[in-house]
Amino acid sequence: MSNQYPNVYYEQLVQMIIKNPSLKLKSGEVCFYEGKAKSYQQVTKTIKKPKTKTSFFWTPWVAGIKRKKEIEVKHVSDTEYYKGTLYITNMRVVFNCQVDAFDLYIPSITKIEQHCDGIRVVSNNHFFDVMTKDVSNILNVIDTINKAQS
Repeated sequence: MSNQYPNVYYEQLVQMIIKNPSLKLKSGEVCFYEGKAKSYQQVTKTIKKPKTKTSFFWTPWVAGIKRKKEIEVKHVSDTEYYKGTLYITNMRVVFNCQVDAFDLYIPSITKIEQHCDGIRVVSNNHFFDVMTKDVSNILNVIDTINKAQS
């Protein structure tokens, strides 16, 4: 009876296959998910703003105004977002992006978990955060792949 369950999961995976993904697939590789995602990076920006400092002075014979130009420097912490594409295949999880791109074979992935408006992919001592609105669908694809392989 337990042999029937993997067949059900294989049928579900067949329904999820993307016929023409934009990712170049390796021999024997099939893509189950392709979707928009973002990575982000904390950056510190330096903002330089010209400022005029005015001072007044008085002497018994004259009164005057002194103006001195200075540059005010502020350091502001900000988050920059980068658009990318997330792919899940039968062999790899791939994220193409300008920042924090990765291409990990499934056996090297320790875990994938829901994290801060997206997923966190953990591999050895490294982790990658990917922001996406399609978290439930991604977790469903991963769960189906795991059940079909067990």
